[in-house]
This record gives sequence, C-alpha cells and structure tokens, in this order.
Amino acid sequence: APVDPHSARQYGVAARLFSEIIGDRRFGDITYEDAESFRDQILRLPKSHGKGRHVHALEAIRKADAEGAGRLSMKTAKRHNTAMNRYWDWLVFKELIPRSPSPFADHKFPGTKSSSRDREAWTAEQLEHIFKSGDYLAHPRDEATHWLPLISLHSGMRLEEICRLRPAEDIERINGVACFVIQKHPDGWDPKTEAGERKVPIHPWLIEHGLLKLVERRRAERATRLFPELPLQTGKLGAQFSREFSRFKIALGYGPKLVFHSFRHTFRTELENTEHKDAHVNAVMGHEGGNRGEGRTYVKGVSVTVLAKVIKSFRSPLALDYLDNGGTPV
Repeated sequence: APVDPHSARQYGVAARLFSEIIGDRRFGDITYEDAESFRDQILRLPKSHGKGRHVHALEAIRKADAEGAGRLSMKTAKRHNTAMNRYWDWLVFKELIPRSPSPFADHKFPGTKSSSRDREAWTAEQLEHIFKSGDYLAHPRDEATHWLPLISLHSGMRLEEICRLRPAEDIERINGVACFVIQKHPDGWDPKTEAGERKVPIHPWLIEHGLLKLVERRRAERATRLFPELPLQTGKLGAQFSREFSRFKIALGYGPKLVFHSFRHTFRTELENTEHKDAHVNAVMGHEGGNRGEGRTYVKGVSVTVLAKVIKSFRSPLALDYLDNGGTPV
C-alpha cells in the first residue's frame, strides 16, 4: 500500500533522529538493543527539538543536560518509535529487508497505552530448554556462545555491552569487588546514555563457573577482547551472534516475544521479588528510573558494595550447577 505524505514525513523525521543518535545502520541489521538505546535517548531530547532551526540530536541532548531543559514527552517519544516500527514493517512488505520481527516493537512508554505484546522473561522451563539443548552444550566453555547468555542472565547487561568487554580495561576489582566496567572506549564505542556507563559487580556464580579464569587467560594472551572471535559487523560486535541466537531460539519453538534481551528481563523480574530499592536495581542495569535527572544521580552515587548485594541476591530460575559437571573445563 502507498505511504501517505504525513506518514512519509514522520518516517523521515524518525529515521533522521535514529541516524543522528545511533549512527548509520543498514535497516535489516538494526537490533533490539539499538532500538532500546534509541528509545532511551529520544526521551532525553528537549521538548523544543524539531521546532526552529535544525540541531543535531546529540548536540540538543548535551545542551538540554547542561541547561536542565524540559524533555520530550513520553507520547512524542512513542510516536517516533512507532514510526520506525511501521517503517520496518513497510520495508518488509516491500521485500527490501528480510522478514523478521521488528526491533522497534513492544518497547514500553509508561503513561501511554501499553502494548499487549511486551517482551517476556524466560521461565525456568524455557531456560532449561536453552541451556540443556545439544546445540548450546556443544560449544566449548571459552566461547562467546557459552558465556553471553550466562552473563546477561546474571547481570542484566545488554548484548553489545558484554560483547565489548576488554579483559585488561573493563574487568577490575573495586573495593575488593570484581566488576564489569561499562565505559566509553577509545575506538568510539559508547554505551550511549549516561546511565549506561556504570560498574556491575560480577555475580558469584559466574566467578565459580570460571569467568575470571577466562579473563586471566585472555590477559595472558594479550587479547584485546574477552571474546575475540566475535566479528565487527555494521559497527556491532554482537550482530552475528544476535542473528545466530535468533535462529537458535526459533528452532526451539520460541516466537518474537522471547529474544536474547529476555535474559535482561529475567534478571529484572527476579530482582523485583527482593527488598532492594528500584534505584539500586536501576543502577545495576543502566536504567535511569522514572525521573531522569534524579535517576542519574542515584546511578552515579550507589556504591559498589551496595550493588554487589543487589547482584548477589539474584537467583537463576534454573539451577545451572550441572554445567560444571561436564564439558571442556576453562
């Protein structure tokens, strides 16, 4: 069906914002994590953005941060996200990109009408389906395919954040606590939002499973990445794995509501059953919370000791100790 002029203009505005905020991407290579970063950043745009002379989106955000300007409404942010989602569907319809679930679908915009198709967390039964599958167990324990789901499940970290880990710079002890350090890299990679730059204590189970031993091995090898086998594609180290995981979970029978990002949802869901403050959970996960300015203050101020307690309280819905009873040792 033809696109009406009003929708075409809206698609164009949203696509320009996406390009300015996330960078140039082939549309078919955009991931759910890219779309989530887009959502987080457009909520930081000043409410005056788009009125008057054109200002680059990132410059507008920096200026708004410095001046404490009012931000874009949730409704307007949702409109931009919806435009990207519909543009994706149109490109699929025109067979200009492969048919696949839109990464712009199902993001939450509190205060607006919520979607009934929200991404789901993995259940214990579904996790067992994944982690006891022959395809998963076939991978050696020093490969990214083995570790990426486990790290996300036990930390709530985003896929690209994990893929970008450097053994020498991004894993360190702070006040005696082993931590992932999510920070801007000299090659230009940036966790995008201020809340994205953070320290995430490493879950005791990951340490027991041999993660720090793998880190030491990579340091001895002088490897620049914890998972050096991951290729950089369209500016993303997680692009190839994301596609492989999508094929893997589809083969297991899971649809668009369950994705790699669901490990992050599982982590959050389990922590919601604890007594920890939302601000402390937000600090671990790189969320700014309901009030963006206040949320960023909490994110910066929460001590590693407190964050370690949050991490330690996470219990996987599926006991994974059996993974240490076989396979190739690290």
